Amino acid sequence: MFRTSIKTSPALRRKLNRAVDEGVEDIMETYVDIARPLTPKDKGRARRAWHTEGRGRNTEAVNDVPYAQRLDEGWSKQAPRGITKPALRKLRSQSTRITKR
Repeated sequence: MFRTSIKTSPALRRKLNRAVDEGVEDIMETYVDIARPLTPKDKGRARRAWHTEGRGRNTEAVNDVPYAQRLDEGWSKQAPRGITKPALRKLRSQSTRITKR
């Protein structure tokens, strides 16, 4: 086994942590932007309900309508594969394209 470490200053460590936190928040906002149009629309309540909660590494994408889980389980003919899995696939493909640049 091989281990290595890099000595960093506290200022650099704070800067790196801040960058990671901002990156997580950006990723979750992008996820919400992807999930919103994939959400079935009747009156539009479930689409409008997408938002993020928390900050930094604790940021979560949330849809708090009572029937969101059923929609994600494929109960709607508009989204028979649900919402989260297709949204994650799309997010992964977008992030792969971005990191290859």
